[in-house]
Amino acid sequence: MKNRLKSNDDTLSYYTRIVGDDTLKTNRLKTAYADSFAYNGDGAATFVGGDAYEYNWKNRVEHIDVNDGYTDHDFIYTYDIQGLRVKKREIIKQGEFGLKGTINTTITNTYYLYDAGGRLLCEYGDEGNLTKKYVYLPSAVIQISSNDTSYLHLDNLGSPAVVTDNSGNVQKQYHYYAFGTLRAQSGSFNTDYSFTGYLKEE
Repeated sequence: MKNRLKSNDDTLSYYTRIVGDDTLKTNRLKTAYADSFAYNGDGAATFVGGDAYEYNWKNRVEHIDVNDGYTDHDFIYTYDIQGLRVKKREIIKQGEFGLKGTINTTITNTYYLYDAGGRLLCEYGDEGNLTKKYVYLPSAVIQISSNDTSYLHLDNLGSPAVVTDNSGNVQKQYHYYAFGTLRAQSGSFNTDYSFTGYLKEE
């Protein structure tokens, strides 16, 4: 099977390795859409465009750093012994970075509670306040927050495809590539529930 070399008129390049007299592609993207990519020894991405990723000993993401020059956005993840995410710390620093710059910092913690089967049940804030809870139906997940109830309609892989409100109005739609990368989305609804039911990594 060959690698795709173009997508929407943009050239894609891949890392290579030398085997004997042949140069073989490793199937790991090197550049795409003006973004560059780097990977660790386990094949996990450590650099995607301007975003840096760090992993724990189980190769699970534990830190993502997103910096656009004015806003430094950090996500720090904590997992339990089963590998389930139990905490997300979001640190936002905004301002002029430098010796004389003024930086405003906001820290938000989210805690996750699961049932015995590993399904997400609730999300809590720092004060123990319930922020979201989830109810599971055969082909949908109901997300309930303090001021809203939304229905996440799942595709055959268990990924949210369409989100509707109590009246059936569409709040958001998701479209994925084959291995879970979000291809397109519309609407402003926000949820951590993502591809095949896993929690998304920012």
